[in-house]
Amino acid sequence: MEREQLVRNRLLQLELHFKSIRYFDRTKDKQLEASLLFSDQRPNELIIIYCKEGFLTINSDDKNYIMDNNSYCIINNRAHLKAQDIDTVALEKWYELSIISLVGRNQSFKLSHENIACCQDKHNAIENYLQLIDYEDKKSELAEDEKETILQMLIQMLFTRIYFQQKNLFALKSEFTNEEKIHWLKKYIDNYYTKDISLDHLSNLISMNKYYMIRLFSEAFSASPIDYLIKVRIDKTKQLLKATNFSISHVGKLVGFGSASYFSKMFKRLNGISPSQYRKEHSQDNKASN
Repeated sequence: MEREQLVRNRLLQLELHFKSIRYFDRTKDKQLEASLLFSDQRPNELIIIYCKEGFLTINSDDKNYIMDNNSYCIINNRAHLKAQDIDTVALEKWYELSIISLVGRNQSFKLSHENIACCQDKHNAIENYLQLIDYEDKKSELAEDEKETILQMLIQMLFTRIYFQQKNLFALKSEFTNEEKIHWLKKYIDNYYTKDISLDHLSNLISMNKYYMIRLFSEAFSASPIDYLIKVRIDKTKQLLKATNFSISHVGKLVGFGSASYFSKMFKRLNGISPSQYRKEHSQDNKASN
């Protein structure tokens, strides 16, 4: 509890300044370039992209990140970014929030080497803060200094909420217990399942013996790290198979499977049918319901 209070105080003291927020209009913006997301080259600028409903791919340095329902990405302006809607159904909402952190991003966040982190929004908490920020930003009856004060408080609350959802994004100097490391590892897999992940890579991330890590992870989650990674990837492919017309091999590649045959093998092992059979059955269900 004492450490949590220290972290909370630290986050509330961050000098974060609101810059802009806008909605994504999929009828006009099929692709977004980094130049559209960042109006200048301030090194400490961050944005949050929020996907309310549907699928969105974020491409940075040839690495794909998939955003689905109630997910968000934190990105800094070093990312060479493209965002493209891949859903067959229109996105309900898509937020862009641009923030300038005067304390320096590198002191506060541990983003991937692509300068991007994709996360799930639990209980729609992040979306609620974004809606509040949008509402206050549009108020015309407030003086500019009053509006700035309110927006800054909301931004601080937003990042406090992000911390409690995704503690692994924050560069904290305190030591972690083995239990905390294992739970951090699970969140890492949840967020970065599209990356090339090996047991050696995971053990290096938490500075733990590989075999000891496997044992602790299996005890905590009833699956080895790699088995859990495969399950996360397969769950994502099921969503893509239902929502897109992408080829089977492309669906597997999007979530991190390097081999189409290995993807099909793992899919059938977990679901009892092949990816193509799964898509066909779901398509028939859709036609019947329509």
